[in-house]
Amino acid sequence: MTRYNILSKYGLLSFYQIFLVFIFLIIPTFSYAEGMTSPYYYAWSNNIGWINFENVTVTDSALSGYVWSQNSGWINLSPTQGGVSNDAGILSGYAWGESLGWINFTGVSIDTSTGKFSGRATGSLIGTLTFDCTNCDVRTDWRPANNAEPSAGVGGGGIVSNTGVGIGVNYIWQTGEWGACTGGVQKRDVFCVDKLGDGTVYTDKTCRTQKPISVQNCALEQEQEQKLNLITEREVDNQVRVISENNKEVKDNQNNQNNRDGKEACEPFNTDLEPGDRGDAVKRLQIFLNNQELGVTERGEETNLYGARTELAVEAFQEKYADEILIPLNLTKGTGVFGPSTRKKVNNMQLCVYNNTKMVSDRAEDAQISTTPEKQVKKQEEKPIPKIESFWVRLWRLIISIFR
Repeated sequence: MTRYNILSKYGLLSFYQIFLVFIFLIIPTFSYAEGMTSPYYYAWSNNIGWINFENVTVTDSALSGYVWSQNSGWINLSPTQGGVSNDAGILSGYAWGESLGWINFTGVSIDTSTGKFSGRATGSLIGTLTFDCTNCDVRTDWRPANNAEPSAGVGGGGIVSNTGVGIGVNYIWQTGEWGACTGGVQKRDVFCVDKLGDGTVYTDKTCRTQKPISVQNCALEQEQEQKLNLITEREVDNQVRVISENNKEVKDNQNNQNNRDGKEACEPFNTDLEPGDRGDAVKRLQIFLNNQELGVTERGEETNLYGARTELAVEAFQEKYADEILIPLNLTKGTGVFGPSTRKKVNNMQLCVYNNTKMVSDRAEDAQISTTPEKQVKKQEEKPIPKIESFWVRLWRLIISIFR
């Protein structure tokens, strides 16, 4: 064999050797991103309850995505100044919740053979987030690319990105504040941004994790609470004054009703009413609204439930008499809540209360005219009569005593 052939032979073998080294040493340095295993998503916090890990992505070096709490909202696993790291199944670092602050994941681990989470994360507001409770079970499809031992020295490496330049992990979802509850729905802005960049917004496809929700349902009570939160301190003072005046007026009306002669008393509205309330007062309110042609129900079919139709009728009534009910409170639209200002207007409009007040007033005026002479006569009758006989008796006794 010539020298050239020998070099060619050994040169060819060296090429294959180098190729194999590349396969075994270079390829494992790429991370493999995996999601969570359905339906194993839930861990437990002693302060805020169940935590859902469904929208989490696990790689050989980090956790990303968002964790959801029904009570406290989203928790970001890769915030700008933190992040949860993964070192062959050993987790560390911090996640961030807008209403919970920092959460320390040191002490949490992932079983590299089963993908099951175990241990505890802690935070000042979230308390203890455990993965080991009776019904807790969080699992991921992620397994280490080369089953490396934690921090052994070799392995890990870069992260495969959408763009192929090793920075895909920096793309995160940025969420805005939830807007007002309108018509039972809340909305917020959700953008894909580079957490190390200048805030430039990218297309949704750039962020590899599942996009957080941007629309959610909200309860009617929450919408009403937001309306109440718009009331300023001055409006609160006005309401207190209205309540005080209304209570005085109701008390005066009750006193007048007690003086009525042989006529049925009219019962005023003494308490606030709102959607969901039940009782006789609700039925009387529906009767009144029907008499105002506001169409809560068919006449005679009134109920004791404060439902949606009653709420709409109250709103219409408030807007009809906005000058007396809404404008003093700096409101432009009816609230549907039967509050102090609305009660005062309804009580004033009830014919029986008006007639009662007028009747008692008339009777009082008559009493001032007709009963005053009687009282004067009575006072004259009660005036003591001078004891004339006693005087003459004493005078006679005086004369007799002189002549003796």
